[in-house]
Amino acid sequence: MNKNILTTGFAVFAMFFGAGNMVLPLHLMQTWHEHWLPAFIGFCITAVLFTLLGLLGSVLVDGDLKRFFAPLGPSLAIIMQVILILIEGPFGVVPRSLIVSYGGVSSVWPDFNKEIFYLIICVTMYFLVLNKTRIIKIIGNYLTPLMLAFLVIIVATTYYQYGAQDVSFEFQNNQAFIDGLLQGYLTYDLPGALYFVTIAMVYLHSMSKKTSEVISNGFKASFISAALLIVVYGFFIFLGLSYSNLLYNVAPELILPSIVKNALGHNFAIIFAALVFLACVTTAIAAITVWSDFIILYFPKFNYKAVLIVSLTISYFVSLSGFSSLMKLLGPVLNVTYPILICLTIYNIFIYYKPKKVISQSSESLLKSKN
Repeated sequence: MNKNILTTGFAVFAMFFGAGNMVLPLHLMQTWHEHWLPAFIGFCITAVLFTLLGLLGSVLVDGDLKRFFAPLGPSLAIIMQVILILIEGPFGVVPRSLIVSYGGVSSVWPDFNKEIFYLIICVTMYFLVLNKTRIIKIIGNYLTPLMLAFLVIIVATTYYQYGAQDVSFEFQNNQAFIDGLLQGYLTYDLPGALYFVTIAMVYLHSMSKKTSEVISNGFKASFISAALLIVVYGFFIFLGLSYSNLLYNVAPELILPSIVKNALGHNFAIIFAALVFLACVTTAIAAITVWSDFIILYFPKFNYKAVLIVSLTISYFVSLSGFSSLMKLLGPVLNVTYPILICLTIYNIFIYYKPKKVISQSSESLLKSKN
C-alpha cells in the first residue's frame, strides 16, 4: 500500500486519538464492567461506525464543508456548523485535550500547577499551528506508531500479569448498550471526521492531482483510521476490565495514568505521561486549526494570529471547569446534533458516491503496480 495513504490514515487516527478516546472507554467500564460487551458494541457504533461514515462523506465532497452542509439550506447549515465548530474548538475538544493531558502529567508530577500548565500548552500550540502538510507528516510518521507501540506494551504487560479475564458475555442489557451509544457521542469523532479530513485532503492533494485518485486514497486512509480506532478501543476495554478495582472513585482523566503506573511502574508512567501529553496536544492542534480556518473562511478580514490568540484564551478558561463538568455541558448538545449529522452524512454518501469511478481508479492503480 502507498506510504502516503498509510501516513494519512495514521495521522487522521492520531487526530482522533486524543482526550475523549483515551478516557471515555475506560470511563464506560467504571459503570458497566460486568456488562461490557453491549456497552462496547454501542460505543463502537457511534464512535467508530458513524465516524467512518463521516470520513467517507467528507472525502467525497473533497473536504468542502459548505458542500457537505448544503442540503440543510443556507440558514440551518450555518447554525449547525457554528454549533459543531464551537465544540470542536475552544468550547469542547481543545479544553478537553488540555484537561486530559494535565491528568497524565499530574499523575507523575502532582505538584505541577494546573493554571501554569494550561498556559504553557496554549502558548506552545500557538507556535505549532503552522503548516497542515507538516502536521500530517509528523503525526502520521512518528507520533501514531510510537503511541500504538506503547499501548501494545501496556496491554501485553497486563495480559502477562493477569492473563485472560473471566468476564461475562451478557448481551441483554439495554441500558449498557444505550450508555455505550451516548458515550460514543462524547468522543465527538463524527464532527471531528468532517473537519480533520479538510487537513488530510490538503496533504493528499499535494501527493496527487487526480481527483479520483485523491478520493480513492482518502477512502483507504479512512478505513485504516477506523480499523485502528476499534483495535485501540478494544485495548482500553481490556485494560478497564483488568484493572476494574482501580476505577472506583477515580476522576476520568486520571484512570489511564493510574493503570499505567500500576502496570509498568513509575518510570514508564513518566514516558506514558509524555505520550498522553503529545496525543492530546496533537488533537488540540488539529481542532484549533480547523476552528481558526472556519473563522477565517467566513470572516476573511480577521487576522489569523489574533483569532488563534482569542481562541486559545477561551480554551484556557474553559479547561479550568474540569472534565466531568465539560462533558455534562456537551452531552445534551450532542444528543440533538448527532442524529442530524448522521442523516446528513448518509445523504452525502448516497448523493456523491460514484463507485465505478473509485473502483476503476483503484483497478488502474493495481494494473500499473503489476506492470
